[in-house]
Amino acid sequence: MSAVAARSRALTRWVLLCLSLLALIAGCSARKQDLLQVEKLQRDGQTEAALSGYLRIYAQVPQEQRAAASLIELRIAECLWKLGRNREAYTTLQRAVEEYPANTTAQLRLAELLLSGAAPEEAKEHAAVVLWREPRNIEALSIQGSASASSGDLAGASEIFRRILAMDPARVSIALALAEVEVHQGDLPSARVTLQASAHAQNSDASPLLALGRIEEMTGNAQAAEGDYRAAVALQDSPQTNISLAQFLARNARFAEAELVMQHAQSTTPSFSTVVPDFDLATGHTVGAISSYRKLLGAGSGEPMEQRSLVVARLVEAELQRSREEVSAGEVKAPSLEGARAYLHLYRTALEAPTAEVLEAELALEQGDSAAASAHAQRAINSAPDQPAGHYVLGMALLGSGDPIAAGLAFERALERDPDFRPARQAEAQRLFGLGNYKEAETQVANVIVREPANLQALCLYARVLMAQKRFSDALRLAQRAHAANRSASEPHVILGDLAARGRQPGAALIHYEEALLLEPHSKSAMEGLTGVYRQGRITRGMLAKMERVAANSPPSPELMEIAGRVFAEQGWYRDAERCLVRALRMDPARATAAAALTTTYLAKGDRERARDAVARLNSTSAHLMAGMRASQQHDLPAAFRSYEEAVRAGERSGVAANNLAWLYAEQGTRLDRALLLASSARNLDPQNPAFLDTLGMVHIKRHEYSQAVDVLSKAVQVAQLHGVAEASRLSEFRSHLKEAYRLAGQSDAAAAMDAPSSSQR
Repeated sequence: MSAVAARSRALTRWVLLCLSLLALIAGCSARKQDLLQVEKLQRDGQTEAALSGYLRIYAQVPQEQRAAASLIELRIAECLWKLGRNREAYTTLQRAVEEYPANTTAQLRLAELLLSGAAPEEAKEHAAVVLWREPRNIEALSIQGSASASSGDLAGASEIFRRILAMDPARVSIALALAEVEVHQGDLPSARVTLQASAHAQNSDASPLLALGRIEEMTGNAQAAEGDYRAAVALQDSPQTNISLAQFLARNARFAEAELVMQHAQSTTPSFSTVVPDFDLATGHTVGAISSYRKLLGAGSGEPMEQRSLVVARLVEAELQRSREEVSAGEVKAPSLEGARAYLHLYRTALEAPTAEVLEAELALEQGDSAAASAHAQRAINSAPDQPAGHYVLGMALLGSGDPIAAGLAFERALERDPDFRPARQAEAQRLFGLGNYKEAETQVANVIVREPANLQALCLYARVLMAQKRFSDALRLAQRAHAANRSASEPHVILGDLAARGRQPGAALIHYEEALLLEPHSKSAMEGLTGVYRQGRITRGMLAKMERVAANSPPSPELMEIAGRVFAEQGWYRDAERCLVRALRMDPARATAAAALTTTYLAKGDRERARDAVARLNSTSAHLMAGMRASQQHDLPAAFRSYEEAVRAGERSGVAANNLAWLYAEQGTRLDRALLLASSARNLDPQNPAFLDTLGMVHIKRHEYSQAVDVLSKAVQVAQLHGVAEASRLSEFRSHLKEAYRLAGQSDAAAAMDAPSSSQR
């Protein structure tokens, strides 16, 4: 049966229950109207409010109306279950069944709850009660089949599932369950037949085709698998089918195609879906994910609270991820968490209490406060013990405090509650890798990769696990997949460098380590790998010539060209060094470090005349800079423009000239392309300078690039608050610019939040 038919059946049951309740409840019409209003709250996802309403109505039901009381208790239990309060839901359902044993729906819900709680035999008993009254009740038969499968009775499960399909061949969920049993039994041909029959029995649900694709992948038949996935998309152009196809393509390292499919998936998702930003976040495209989450929140004010809560949580997690990336890239010296804190504060009312506590714990972890993280995690567990997130973040806090054994137990509890909770599984893989248990670490991380084939961190971890087992060819394949997933990430280059070094390929290792350092200047692992290559003493002119060619490729890299020149000079090959350093300066005339290295090279060659010219070039920058500042103070803009441009051309190394010139161009609204280049150059020279970030943000505003302005100005405020600024007025100015960027970007809630005092001012 199709998903539409299944929803129709569920709606019919809901309506019948509503009618039963209305018929059973005696008394005034006001009470019946109250019941209708509370049921609407439940349907609309306002579970807490619905629970309060049902409890109020239950207190008013006369004692003799046992059937009505039982049906109300069923509703109460459904709300409790939805809120994660499973123990209370269980006792409430037991009471509903005791009050009125003929309450079939309560019996079924109790069976489902027991089955989810790993009590299959008890679940079977309650399903049997329903079957005694209704021998052809498919829901009860489904529970019995699932209970048999979970207890290991695959033959019994297969028999029950076949019985159901004989009654209703189009019931897709049962066909999928039967096929899964057949796969576990090793009978892949029967599984194929089951899924093909289900696909032919109905023409609207693509799930059987997706399952067929997975089976073909398992057997190594990639061509047939791709055919099944594409047939599923053709039948049902939905987020699920497109994501499955994209993941298949990603598993085969066809990331460009996967991204195109994900872009199409965006057009097929509901307006409030997180499918695409979730994919971006997992693949390391954090800024794009943040932008998408913000847009969802800005456009989704009418969405149910649970959906908004999910988006808020993802946005805070994305901000945390961005702070980690900024630290790794050397943009800031410590995590800047103001963005994450601001969103958590702004949307706190949209979050359920356990979710808020989990996010607070993650913020504490980023600041290295394991004790506070443990306290928040424990509060999350206390309020929702059956949700995995609290146990996971407690495990992370325990790891941070140096207790990997207790952390493993916490991750295990998280996975007991949800075996598909991938953050806990990935953390457990990392923990096992740290303990040297490579085989089990591989099992855990492989499980993550199957479901998230483009997960950059998991791919890198998997590659390292394989490398530790000396499976170098497999590790190389995973590292290449990681690099293809995100070419701006440094870690895949480090792994590729390690593999090249182990394979006695110092030239390739040198290139990969240098690329990693360009992407992440403070990468300890890249620096250690690079040092190891130098210590081998096998650097050849050919190796460095290859680095020079890479640096010259489009887009050219003045950083890598300078490094090649420096290493040439260290080896005494001064002519080559001079060539590379001159090329680096042609690529980036403001690269003062390259000019200084060129001066040293000339001196080493004994060419004092050229060395003096290079020194004069460096010293002239300060004079041009001071002239530009004086002209600016005197409002002599033409002179200021000339002097600052001279300072920039001379390679002024502090970034002040480029920043001030960019600000003047932005103020005048002229040469905005040049202003963007200058402001970006200044920011690169001093990434922790909030004034430079503020200038870049204002340039983006002038260019009507409001999303980019929000990103950069948010960082300016964060860095200013983290490190302090000389005057309170400067911070106020930065916040004013950020507020304006929010307003122009259409983020009115965020703009309004800027009027509240910042955390550093409270």
